[in-house]
Formats: sequence, C-alpha cells, structure tokens
Amino acid sequence: MKKLMKACTLSLATLGALTFFQTEGAHAAAQPKEPVIAKAPIMNKVITVNRTLTVGSSIAVSLPASQISVSGATYAIQLDQTAPNFTWIRAVQRGSVTVSYYNSQGELVINYITVR
Repeated sequence: MKKLMKACTLSLATLGALTFFQTEGAHAAAQPKEPVIAKAPIMNKVITVNRTLTVGSSIAVSLPASQISVSGATYAIQLDQTAPNFTWIRAVQRGSVTVSYYNSQGELVINYITVR
C-alpha cells in the first residue's frame, strides 16, 4: 500500500510539473519574439523658398488658385488662373507677401516673395 501511495504521489507531482511547464511554455510562445518598437509618424516636409521679383515679373504654379494661400501684402501680387490646374503669380506692386500651398507629394511649400 505504501508503494502504491508513493507511486500515486510521484505521478501527481510529475503531472503537476508537466502542466506547469506547458502553460508557462504556451505563455512564452504567445509573446512576440521581436521587441515592439513604437515608430514616429511620418511627418510631411516643409519647403521654404525666398524669392525676389520685380514688378511685372511672374512665376507659375501647377495648382488651381483656390488651393493657394496668400498672406502679408496681398496687394503686391495677383493670381491669374489660366487653366484648371495652372496659376500665374504676378508681381504688381512693391511689398512682401507669403504664398503657400501643398505640392503633389503632400509637402508644404512656402514662398516668401519680396516684390521690388
């Protein structure tokens, strides 16, 4: 009887140890093998351009005039949209103006224009 009890105790201990190691192994297998690294969001670039124009000169932009933002001495330039996706920025008076828009790659383009 003692041998039977000893055999049962050993089998229960072995079974408990196997169950413990299996759950621990299953838990370890559920964890990712590579460390998870948080990636920063992709930021759009900003392009700044300093331009000096003389009165009467112009520059072309391949965008409709509705997508162009103008601030500063807005009287210094004139926007002339000649096609659905084409706008001329004409210098008409002296002053400093900022013209900004998003290009086709999603980058913000800021033109600091000084009209002399």
